[in-house]
Amino acid sequence: MFKLKSAFHDFKGRWSDPLDDYVDRLNCAVTVTLFSAFALILSTKLYFFSPVSCIFPAEHTGLKHWVAYYTSRCFVEGTYRMQHSNVSSSVYMTGGPTGIDIDNGKMSFYMWSPYVLFVFAFLFTLPKLFRELCFYFQPLDYEAVVVEVKKVDGFVVQEEYNNYLKNSVEDIMAMCNYNNTSKAFGIIASIGYVVQKWLYVLNIWIQFYILKELVGDGKMSWGWTMTTEGLFYNLQSKNFPALSYCRVDMKLNDLQEFDFPCVLPINLLNEKIYIFVWFWLLLLFAVTMCSAICASVICFIPSVRQHVIERLMMLPSDHSLDGRCMKFFVNEILFADGLLMLLFVKEYTGSIVVNNLSRELWKKTVESEDNFPMLRAIEHQKACYDYLMNKEGNISIDLTYPPPPSCIPSSVPSEASVQKEKVKERIVYAIPA
Repeated sequence: MFKLKSAFHDFKGRWSDPLDDYVDRLNCAVTVTLFSAFALILSTKLYFFSPVSCIFPAEHTGLKHWVAYYTSRCFVEGTYRMQHSNVSSSVYMTGGPTGIDIDNGKMSFYMWSPYVLFVFAFLFTLPKLFRELCFYFQPLDYEAVVVEVKKVDGFVVQEEYNNYLKNSVEDIMAMCNYNNTSKAFGIIASIGYVVQKWLYVLNIWIQFYILKELVGDGKMSWGWTMTTEGLFYNLQSKNFPALSYCRVDMKLNDLQEFDFPCVLPINLLNEKIYIFVWFWLLLLFAVTMCSAICASVICFIPSVRQHVIERLMMLPSDHSLDGRCMKFFVNEILFADGLLMLLFVKEYTGSIVVNNLSRELWKKTVESEDNFPMLRAIEHQKACYDYLMNKEGNISIDLTYPPPPSCIPSSVPSEASVQKEKVKERIVYAIPA
């Protein structure tokens, strides 16, 4: 009972994993479920109903055990394809010796068709296992972060909302061991995430190749060809023939080989399912390829990463925040894994929550004593000029740039302390509300 409950939770988790986007769910949830269902349907037809029906000689038709024996034998040994013109009419109706070479027409794929789909379904679970392995060795529990941040939607009072969000950011920084590392986040999780996407692409391509060799007669476009030729009228399809022949040894006067016409109802089902699988893989390949390319560009190109974070923070295109301050925040604090965390939050909670979370991370970055020297060292001539021209402490002229270290008087500690707090406020509030 407990195992069934655990299996149900594992299955349900594939559809509701907060770290999966819709492309991941198409691969690891929808496709796995579809292929497993198809495999169960084919297995039921194969082992509980009659996958093969053959016509045997008249002298054996009255003996049910002989008919059952030959039918089972044809199922186990496999049947073969043969054109009507190669077999006399007596073979169709009563069976008879033919002496025809059947090596090239032998087929037994229908016995393995459910297992192929089970293997395909299993292969779609491997990329996610690789991603989870990469996440396992990271200090930050991404799933816990996403689930906890989601709870902020339950707060009605603004003060409670802000306090919970602030505490969430502090927990995130604590998990990242923020004060003891040069970067709050790293890149390993992003590598695992992007590699997962490309593993899905590789997996789909491998399955295309397997289908081409097993049922496609060596052609990648076999699914489209079979569809255009007609799904319901071609009983002698080269890929999934519904009419075939079975050769068995029978001792009448002496030992002779007989060929009997057979019908394969299971191939009618195989044909429809495998053509659907071909089109599904084609659609999945296109969608997953686009997703893999986008994930690679967003995670590993700094300029794109900065643009995405600015969008998540809902900054206008003409914001007054110094670009170098933002680069420090993007490349030295968030880096690839921080952006990945924000994308997970956006996927699971929405744009408003991720906007507030990213701004809270920005405030935490500016207020940190470890980051202040670096932020203050982002020099700009205009900031220095404005500061030197306003020595009384009026630094409200330009809210874009913090004053360089050389502009801050070091002889008066109290004034420097006040100046530090004003600089922090200036950088924080450079982000428009």
